[in-house]
Amino acid sequence: MSHRSVLLNEVVEAFKGVHCSLFFDGTVGAGGHAKAILEGHPEVKRYFACDRDAYALALAQKELAL
Repeated sequence: MSHRSVLLNEVVEAFKGVHCSLFFDGTVGAGGHAKAILEGHPEVKRYFACDRDAYALALAQKELAL
């Protein structure tokens, strides 16, 4: 089963022009938004992420190569 990030373009657009070195993601899911934010913001030094769903966390770890 594949996962498609919802509102990905809207999230990326919301952070356009924002400089951040620290980012917190309270619902990382499969990691799609995290990947897009990290790719678009090389200045991020620390990205903290969590999710209640252990399966989603495993998907995110794979997607983000952690």
